[in-house]
Amino acid sequence: MTEAELLELLTEGPANVLALVSIYFTVVSAYIAALWYFLKRAPFVMKSLAFIMLSGALLFLGFAAVGVERLLSGQFMALQAMEGRQAIPPANSETLYFGLDLMISQRYEYGVWLGWAVAALVYVSCFHLTFLHRWPEPEAQL
Repeated sequence: MTEAELLELLTEGPANVLALVSIYFTVVSAYIAALWYFLKRAPFVMKSLAFIMLSGALLFLGFAAVGVERLLSGQFMALQAMEGRQAIPPANSETLYFGLDLMISQRYEYGVWLGWAVAALVYVSCFHLTFLHRWPEPEAQL
């Protein structure tokens, strides 16, 4: 694989990541809306079924995220291991953007772990809102 092909694949990678994030945001937003409008008063079986469906959707997205991450990390490693690269990073890359771009490109696993931590926190929050949270009683309509 040539350097140009690797760079092309690496520029397409963020689009795949953003697509997964947008689907994740849509699924979680729809679930929270369902909680607010009808699941908060639903019987336990319906809540359980909805939470199982949410879990399946998030599990599918998690597997897709692992696949995208493995592909991107392989492309980064292949690019770094390539002999005689034409598009090498600039000499001032340590000072560019206060060194954040270098940290992101060399320590991207921090971002991966942060993403998984946020996803776990959202999942636990949805569990709490579904099964443990005491929603206020609806006001009587006159």
